[in-house]
Parts: sequence; structure tokens; C-alpha cells
Amino acid sequence: MQRNLFKSILIFGILVLFFGTIAAIIYVGLTSDKSFTTSIQQDEYTLIGTTGSSMRNEDWWDYNWSYRKKITFNHTLISNNLSNFTALIYLDSDAEVASHAQVDGDDIVFVDWKDNVTKLNHEIEYYENGTLYAWVNVTRLCCSTDTNIWMYYGNPICSCQENVADTWDSHYTMVQHMTDLTALTTKDSTYRNFNGTKKGVNMPEEVNGKIFKGQDFSAANTEYIEIPTSYGEPNGIPLAPDYDVPWTIEAWIKRKTTGSDQAIMSKMYSYGTCTGWMLDIEDNDKINLWLVYRKNIPFFKWNQIETTETYTAVDRWYYVVGTCNGNTRTSGMNIFVNGNIVGKTTVSDTLDRNPPGGPEHTMADATANIGARRSDGIDNCHFDGIIDEVRFTYNAVRNASWINTSYMNQNDPESFITVDVEESK
Repeated sequence: MQRNLFKSILIFGILVLFFGTIAAIIYVGLTSDKSFTTSIQQDEYTLIGTTGSSMRNEDWWDYNWSYRKKITFNHTLISNNLSNFTALIYLDSDAEVASHAQVDGDDIVFVDWKDNVTKLNHEIEYYENGTLYAWVNVTRLCCSTDTNIWMYYGNPICSCQENVADTWDSHYTMVQHMTDLTALTTKDSTYRNFNGTKKGVNMPEEVNGKIFKGQDFSAANTEYIEIPTSYGEPNGIPLAPDYDVPWTIEAWIKRKTTGSDQAIMSKMYSYGTCTGWMLDIEDNDKINLWLVYRKNIPFFKWNQIETTETYTAVDRWYYVVGTCNGNTRTSGMNIFVNGNIVGKTTVSDTLDRNPPGGPEHTMADATANIGARRSDGIDNCHFDGIIDEVRFTYNAVRNASWINTSYMNQNDPESFITVDVEESK
């Protein structure tokens, strides 16, 4: 009995020693292999270390997508915290994306970093062989710490993941990337579909712009792009501040000549007197924002703001923004160039909604135009050069932080973002 008990204890001890040794060998082997997963705390997320990449401990956004990259926004280039800011994401011949994304980029998806669940609305202006121009509506950009988002790709069978109209907040009335829809038309990215019609085929002509493509206007050929505004005042491009609403005009411009009046964008109606607005460069090479409306026929009221500086350089890109706060008069009219305010004034007097001598003009009375001033079938003040990224915001004044951050992002997108190495699921 005692002998059997002793043998049992001895066998048990040998087995414990044997399996303990095997376990120790396995442990040493695994922990010396870099592919063994170990938890690492980084900020508020748990990362899992794997060979050649790092993955969040939360679920992969969607396992039908095989690859992703983290995109980081440089907070030092963001003037203030911004919500629903549409940011330019630019990739220059990214070999990893070229190898794994669909040929047209339809599988590219942008996802919120913090929850790894929320898809961010985006529009792809151009994608080919790893070169990407995409616009992403970022829920919140922070000015004190870097903001991150994910870019997922590598799903060979999914449909297009863009949501173009919702990429732009509801205040954008028109967003023209100034790329050809056809040789005769340009496309608006908002749901209002304010597509532009050129004076003629390739008049102006699509060329390389500030951000992918733009339109090259010839003053000698009196070229322009007409924007119909048939949706009515509340949703359209206003003729003048017929309602107590603010608005913003913005564009990238590069002139070929100086010393002449050149309209960037305008909307004018002439019925004995002028009514409308115009953002232009005068013959003194100063940028002007005009606001004109009938007061008492035959009288009309001009409000004008002009930059103190002149912009005489040719073949140089300028980011020009004009803002008007409507009849509330709280901030008047402002002009920004390259993200900085360079002119401001208050709006004088008030709009007479029912002046003697005739009804007030409405949206149906005129069309908006890019590259010229046109009224009563006569066009002048033709722009001579390239115009890109023309946007009109209705019922909102884009503030100085928004405008400055837009300039920083669009002028040098590669400094504005950092794109990490590829990760795989």
C-alpha cells in the first residue's frame, strides 16, 4: 500500500516536472517572437502589437476591408476648434494604397478614430494609382491636440462609398471644384446641383488647378461660367441680401495679366439701377467686394470694401474670400486673402424691400457668374487666368478661424496631415 502510494507520488512529480519544462520552453519561444501579441497602452486606446503593424484592441471597423491607414491632422495649423469641417486629404502616389485599393478608389472609407464605428462623409475629386484628392467632413478638428481619423481600403467587391452631398454642410449653396462635367459644363457637389454652363465648349478650358483641376479663363475671348439659380432665394445664391442673412464667397485665383477689372464671381441685375454683388480685382490691382441694391428708384446704394494692398503678381495662387453679414450689420463686409483679413467695413443703410417704382428683384431676375460680371445680357470685367474651388455659403459667415484653417489645409495639404504606414487586419 505504501509502496503504491509512493509510486503514484513519484509519477505525478515527474509529470509535473516534464510538462512544466515544456511550458517554459514554449513561453520563452513565444515571447522572443515579435509576432506574439502583447498589450500596449497608448493614450485612451489599447493597441495590439503584431509583426509589421499595430492594431486597436477594439474590433476592426469592417472585416470586409483588409487595410487601413491612420491620418493625423496637425493641430498647430488649426486656428480654433472646428465642427463639421470639410478637409482636403491628399496622397501623392501612395504605393500601398495603389496595390490594395480598387482602381477607382470606390472602396476608400474614412472612419472616426475614437469610436472606430462612425463613417465620415467624403467626396473623391480624383483617384488614380495611389494619388488621391478627397474631401472629408471631419466631425471635430481640435486646435490643442492632434485629431486622428482612419482611412480603410482593400475591399475588391464593394460599391462606391462616397456620400458627396453630405460631405458639405447645409450652409454650402454651391461647391465647384472647377472640373469638367462635360466640355461645356462644370459640376456642383452640393445637393442643389447648381452645375455651371460655360460660354462655349472649352470656354473656359479645364487645366491643372490649385487642387487637381481648375478652369482657365481668357479675357480676350470674354469667357465665363453661368450658374443658374432656380431654387429660389432661401436655398439659392442670393441676388442681394433680400433676407437678413449672411453669406460667404471663396475661390482660388491665379491671374495671367494685371491692370484691368477682373470679376471672380458676381450676380448682378440691372433694371434702371443695379442690384447684386461682386467679388473682383479692380484695375488698381486691389481686391473689392461690392454690395449694390436699389433704395429709392432711380437711386441705388453701393457698399464697397477694398483691400489696402495691391496684388500685382501673375502666375501666383491667392485664396480670396469675401463675407457679408446681411442686414444684421453686426460684422459688415470683410475680405480675406490667404487666410488673413485684409479689409473690412460696416454695411451702411438698410435695404428697402419695396422701393417706389417697381417690385424688388428676386432670384429669378439674374444668374450668378464665375469669371465675369453679366447683367441685361451684357458681360464685362472678364477674368484672365485660372480659377479653382469656388464656393458660396448662404445663411452663414465663415469665421476667421474657418477661413485660415481652410487656407492652411488647401495650400499645403501634405503639411496639414500625416499619413501612417499601412496596417492589415
